[in-house]
Amino acid sequence: TPGMMGSTASFTTSSLALGDHQITAIYNGDDTYVASTSTPLTQAVQQAVTMTWASSSQNYSAPGQAVTFTAMVSGMMGGAPTGTVSFYDGDVLLGTITLTPGMMGTTASFTTSALASGSHQITAVYSGDDTFLGSTSSPLTQTVGA
Repeated sequence: TPGMMGSTASFTTSSLALGDHQITAIYNGDDTYVASTSTPLTQAVQQAVTMTWASSSQNYSAPGQAVTFTAMVSGMMGGAPTGTVSFYDGDVLLGTITLTPGMMGTTASFTTSALASGSHQITAVYSGDDTFLGSTSSPLTQTVGA
């Protein structure tokens, strides 16, 4: 496209794989101008950042009562993360669930009735995939009363 600073051309793609790519522009020349090649431009394609949130079906429960923890994982640049979410009670793994895309976002839910009386710090840890980096939710306090 002709312009004030010379002629330009642009190209848009979303098909570059992860990693660094050396991009060059090659002008083939015409009857007036000779062909030329640009210096390489390094285009880095990295995994996208994610955010993970955890919620409880009820933040106060009785011992032996079923509680469902749900994690929502969101890609900061859009898209639908895939993979798994692991739910932890402190350092103790409660379970690992595969993410499911849905109307309200990409989620995973885990139900347990095995929490003992007391306060529990529940976190959801997204494992990441080929496109998205993993992330961990802020701790969610689950209180189990007597």
